Amino acid sequence: ETTYFGSLTQAAVVKYQAKHAISPASGYVGPLTRASLSGAVGGVTPPGTPQPNCASATEGSYTATLSSTPVSRTVNGGAGVEAYGIDVKAVNSDVTIGSLDLQVSVTNATTAVASNPATFINSIKVYKDSASGTPLATFTNPSFTLDTASVYYTSLTGLNFKVANGSTNKLLVVIDTNSTFDNNRTVVFNVYGNGLRGRDCAGIDRFIALATTRTLTMRPASGNATMVVTLAGDNPNS
Repeated sequence: ETTYFGSLTQAAVVKYQAKHAISPASGYVGPLTRASLSGAVGGVTPPGTPQPNCASATEGSYTATLSSTPVSRTVNGGAGVEAYGIDVKAVNSDVTIGSLDLQVSVTNATTAVASNPATFINSIKVYKDSASGTPLATFTNPSFTLDTASVYYTSLTGLNFKVANGSTNKLLVVIDTNSTFDNNRTVVFNVYGNGLRGRDCAGIDRFIALATTRTLTMRPASGNATMVVTLAGDNPNS
């Protein structure tokens, strides 16, 4: 990713316009394309435009590292499961994280068969620092895209996750899952590609990758059990 709009970027814009039925699909980012992009990434303003709550159009950057919590662990399925945390540090400017492409895999721990995460995850909530307050965004019945490498991901947009210059805040992903299922599920989370999008006070976007994973072994909170029936030793004779 660079700030240069060349032939590769133009080709990508053409594909985007064709996918979203924007005519003509010329590669020119006009009003219709800007409106579509604004809805997709939670608001787009021209580079160099001071962002809300910024004193000046200061250019900065940010770093992303895996939070110490939540950890990989075994946990009951159900509501309010803390799944993945990203520590975002703003450098030289306030930064607003607009969207996160979250990569998720769900595998039956007994049969090793993978499934679409949408059949298991009912809701995703994104919080700032902890799940004790109001979520920044809630995604009910999230849809997941399967890419050509058979990887599932979902786009969490419109986060408006703000980090002050020099500060570090946790972007916390919390999921609600089915509580009744047959075997344990192994659920793995990380950032899909360069899927963490942040904007500094100069209106410049940066996209960061974070391939470090967290793994949850999800067991049914209720559901199927094993019942063993044997003939009692004192059973009456035939």
